[in-house]
Amino acid sequence: MAEKRSGLLSWWRNRDKSVYLAYFVIAVYLFFVLLPFFFTFITSIKTSKELTTTPVTYIVKTPTWQPYYSVLFERAYGKYLLNTLVVSLSVVALCALFGVPAAYALAKYRLPFKTGMLISTISVRLIPPISLIVPFFLLIRAINALDSLQSLIIVNFLMNLPFFIWIAWGFLKELPAELEEAALIDGCTRIEALWKVVIPIASPGLGAAAIVSFLFTWNEYLFALTFTQTAASKTISVGISDFVGDVFVRWNMISAAGILTTIPALIFVFAFQKYIVEGLTAGSVKG
Repeated sequence: MAEKRSGLLSWWRNRDKSVYLAYFVIAVYLFFVLLPFFFTFITSIKTSKELTTTPVTYIVKTPTWQPYYSVLFERAYGKYLLNTLVVSLSVVALCALFGVPAAYALAKYRLPFKTGMLISTISVRLIPPISLIVPFFLLIRAINALDSLQSLIIVNFLMNLPFFIWIAWGFLKELPAELEEAALIDGCTRIEALWKVVIPIASPGLGAAAIVSFLFTWNEYLFALTFTQTAASKTISVGISDFVGDVFVRWNMISAAGILTTIPALIFVFAFQKYIVEGLTAGSVKG
């Protein structure tokens, strides 16, 4: 027994304690992150009667999937989901279309006032969104786009483009100039070198920027609340408020809609998570 105990002590002394500390920190972090999801889920499968009972129960006595059925088939949730997907994917496409050339120019060309342009670009993203409500409202009204998906696409594009440019610039400026020079020697134009050489190599960083832009647009609430009024243009973040009545709040349906709303975003992130990992680690090791 003494030998066994001595062996265990020796094994423990030789172990790297930082690994266990890291696991502990991750476990604590996951606990606080997942706890709201747990309460949201158990609320989503409670009946209206059980929701109003006191004291609050943390174990569902009579679980029901009726809130999910009501959200999916008796409400306009499907339309809100489609609107959100259209807006989010359109914003990502526009950010890539305009952001990549802009970031490439800032990273590879010797432009006057380049530092000032970079600072002003990210400064726009640092402005509190609520302070831009009136200017954006006047712009959207001037082009007759109120209560439309176009208004949300324009506003979210303008808000996310600076952030996309800043991230893309950080990756593009690290690419060796020899890669483009080799492409130019082989007969490529600047545009062809960008499309055939630069973008494929920088795809992890550009993919990370696209995913962040997608998630920012997916979760956006303030502009969607201000510029939309009908189900034809509402997004999920605003549409969930339909479950708040004049005298009664349907907490189980709100929770069910919240759980369903996270699923597409999680699928998108998990499908492209390699771009996030590669984008965060790209350039961390130089040969």
